[in-house]
Amino acid sequence: MDEKMGLPEAPVYSCAFESWQANDQFHSPDVFVFDKNGKFIPYKDSLKPNCSGPAELFLAYLDPTHEYHLSDQYSIDTFYQLLNTTSCEKINYLKKEAVDFHIFITFTKWQGMYLQKNKTLVWLDSLSKNENIKYELVFVNTDLQDCWSESQKQFFKTR
Repeated sequence: MDEKMGLPEAPVYSCAFESWQANDQFHSPDVFVFDKNGKFIPYKDSLKPNCSGPAELFLAYLDPTHEYHLSDQYSIDTFYQLLNTTSCEKINYLKKEAVDFHIFITFTKWQGMYLQKNKTLVWLDSLSKNENIKYELVFVNTDLQDCWSESQKQFFKTR
Protein backbone atom coordinates (compact mmCIF):
# COMPACT_ATOMS: atom_id res chain seq x y z
CA MET A 1 0.00 0.00 0.00
CA ASP A 2 1.10 3.54 -0.62
CA GLU A 3 2.68 4.69 2.66
CA LYS A 4 2.12 8.34 1.69
CA MET A 5 -1.59 7.69 2.11
CA GLY A 6 -1.03 6.31 5.62
CA LEU A 7 -2.71 2.97 4.98
CA PRO A 8 -1.46 -0.31 6.45
CA GLU A 9 -0.07 -3.22 4.47
CA ALA A 10 -2.91 -5.16 2.82
CA PRO A 11 -3.79 -6.40 -0.67
CA VAL A 12 -4.83 -3.64 -3.07
CA TYR A 13 -7.16 -4.24 -6.00
CA SER A 14 -8.96 -1.97 -8.43
CA CYS A 15 -12.45 -1.80 -9.91
CA ALA A 16 -12.61 -3.72 -13.14
CA PHE A 17 -13.33 -1.65 -16.23
CA GLU A 18 -16.52 -3.67 -16.73
CA SER A 19 -17.71 -2.47 -13.31
CA TRP A 20 -17.28 1.12 -14.44
CA GLN A 21 -18.90 0.41 -17.79
CA ALA A 22 -21.94 -1.18 -16.13
CA ASN A 23 -22.03 1.70 -13.61
CA ASP A 24 -21.33 -0.78 -10.79
CA GLN A 25 -18.29 1.11 -9.55
CA PHE A 26 -18.11 1.71 -5.82
CA HIS A 27 -18.35 4.96 -3.93
CA SER A 28 -15.20 6.06 -2.21
CA PRO A 29 -14.40 5.99 0.57
CA ASP A 30 -16.65 3.13 1.61
CA VAL A 31 -16.62 -0.12 3.56
CA PHE A 32 -17.92 -3.53 2.51
CA VAL A 33 -18.09 -6.31 5.10
CA PHE A 34 -18.68 -10.00 4.51
CA ASP A 35 -19.08 -12.67 7.15
CA LYS A 36 -16.86 -15.76 7.32
CA ASN A 37 -19.19 -17.52 4.86
CA GLY A 38 -18.88 -14.73 2.30
CA LYS A 39 -22.32 -13.23 2.92
CA PHE A 40 -22.61 -9.43 2.61
CA ILE A 41 -23.45 -7.51 5.79
CA PRO A 42 -24.91 -4.09 4.91
CA TYR A 43 -24.60 -1.54 7.69
CA LYS A 44 -25.83 1.64 6.00
CA ASP A 45 -29.15 3.34 6.53
CA SER A 46 -31.20 2.33 3.48
CA LEU A 47 -32.63 5.87 3.35
CA LYS A 48 -29.11 7.29 2.91
CA PRO A 49 -27.36 4.76 0.62
CA ASN A 50 -24.56 7.15 -0.39
CA CYS A 51 -23.62 7.93 3.21
CA SER A 52 -20.72 5.91 4.63
CA GLY A 53 -21.17 6.73 8.28
CA PRO A 54 -21.43 5.04 10.99
CA ALA A 55 -18.78 2.73 9.56
CA GLU A 56 -16.41 3.37 12.48
CA LEU A 57 -19.05 2.25 15.00
CA PHE A 58 -19.99 -0.75 12.93
CA LEU A 59 -16.34 -1.85 12.65
CA ALA A 60 -15.66 -1.18 16.33
CA TYR A 61 -18.52 -3.45 17.40
CA LEU A 62 -18.24 -6.24 14.84
CA ASP A 63 -18.57 -9.50 16.72
CA PRO A 64 -18.54 -13.05 15.34
CA THR A 65 -21.18 -14.11 17.90
CA HIS A 66 -23.66 -11.46 16.74
CA GLU A 67 -26.27 -12.39 14.15
CA TYR A 68 -26.31 -9.77 11.38
CA HIS A 69 -28.82 -8.95 8.69
CA LEU A 70 -27.38 -10.42 5.47
CA SER A 71 -28.00 -9.11 1.97
CA ASP A 72 -28.06 -10.82 -1.42
CA GLN A 73 -26.72 -7.63 -3.06
CA TYR A 74 -23.25 -9.21 -3.13
CA SER A 75 -21.51 -12.36 -2.07
CA ILE A 76 -17.77 -12.35 -1.63
CA ASP A 77 -17.51 -14.24 -4.93
CA THR A 78 -19.63 -11.75 -6.89
CA PHE A 79 -17.80 -8.86 -5.23
CA TYR A 80 -14.43 -10.21 -6.36
CA GLN A 81 -15.80 -10.48 -9.92
CA LEU A 82 -16.10 -6.66 -9.89
CA LEU A 83 -12.40 -6.28 -9.10
CA ASN A 84 -9.06 -6.69 -10.86
CA THR A 85 -5.47 -6.50 -9.77
CA THR A 86 -3.94 -3.04 -10.12
CA SER A 87 -2.39 -4.29 -13.37
CA CYS A 88 -5.89 -5.10 -14.74
CA GLU A 89 -5.70 -8.87 -14.38
CA LYS A 90 -8.43 -11.10 -12.99
CA ILE A 91 -7.98 -11.97 -9.32
CA ASN A 92 -7.28 -15.54 -8.34
CA TYR A 93 -9.14 -15.34 -5.05
CA LEU A 94 -8.69 -17.99 -2.40
CA LYS A 95 -11.11 -17.51 0.48
CA LYS A 96 -9.41 -17.29 3.86
CA GLU A 97 -11.05 -19.72 6.22
CA ALA A 98 -9.51 -18.54 9.49
CA VAL A 99 -11.23 -15.15 9.59
CA ASP A 100 -14.53 -13.95 11.04
CA PHE A 101 -14.97 -11.13 8.52
CA HIS A 102 -13.70 -10.03 5.12
CA ILE A 103 -13.44 -6.22 5.06
CA PHE A 104 -12.97 -4.15 1.91
CA ILE A 105 -12.25 -0.43 2.09
CA THR A 106 -12.45 1.66 -1.06
CA PHE A 107 -10.23 4.67 -1.66
CA THR A 108 -9.16 7.02 -4.41
CA LYS A 109 -5.94 8.92 -4.74
CA TRP A 110 -7.54 11.85 -6.55
CA GLN A 111 -9.70 12.74 -3.50
CA GLY A 112 -6.61 13.57 -1.48
CA MET A 113 -5.74 13.18 2.17
CA TYR A 114 -8.75 14.96 3.70
CA LEU A 115 -11.10 12.01 3.22
CA GLN A 116 -8.32 9.58 4.10
CA LYS A 117 -7.81 11.23 7.48
CA ASN A 118 -11.47 11.85 8.25
CA LYS A 119 -12.90 8.57 7.02
CA THR A 120 -10.54 5.75 6.12
CA LEU A 121 -8.00 6.25 8.90
CA VAL A 122 -10.79 6.62 11.47
CA TRP A 123 -12.33 3.37 10.23
CA LEU A 124 -8.99 1.58 10.38
CA ASP A 125 -8.40 2.86 13.90
CA SER A 126 -11.79 1.53 15.03
CA LEU A 127 -11.11 -1.77 13.33
CA SER A 128 -7.67 -2.14 14.92
CA LYS A 129 -9.16 -1.57 18.39
CA ASN A 130 -11.72 -4.34 17.90
CA GLU A 131 -9.92 -7.26 19.52
CA ASN A 132 -12.95 -9.57 19.24
CA ILE A 133 -12.47 -10.43 15.58
CA LYS A 134 -10.08 -11.93 13.08
CA TYR A 135 -10.40 -10.28 9.71
CA GLU A 136 -9.02 -10.07 6.22
CA LEU A 137 -8.50 -6.47 5.08
CA VAL A 138 -8.45 -5.54 1.38
CA PHE A 139 -8.20 -2.09 -0.18
CA VAL A 140 -9.99 -1.27 -3.43
CA ASN A 141 -8.69 1.62 -5.52
CA THR A 142 -11.63 3.16 -7.36
CA ASP A 143 -9.55 5.52 -9.51
CA LEU A 144 -9.54 5.14 -13.30
CA GLN A 145 -6.70 2.74 -14.10
CA ASP A 146 -3.62 3.39 -16.24
CA CYS A 147 -3.57 -0.24 -17.38
CA TRP A 148 -6.91 0.07 -19.19
CA SER A 149 -6.64 -0.12 -22.97
CA GLU A 150 -6.99 2.98 -25.14
CA SER A 151 -10.45 1.86 -26.27
CA GLN A 152 -11.51 1.44 -22.63
CA LYS A 153 -10.20 4.91 -21.77
CA GLN A 154 -12.08 6.28 -24.79
CA PHE A 155 -15.31 5.09 -23.17
CA PHE A 156 -15.03 7.91 -20.62
CA LYS A 157 -14.38 10.58 -23.23
CA THR A 158 -17.70 9.84 -24.91
CA ARG A 159 -19.77 10.11 -21.72
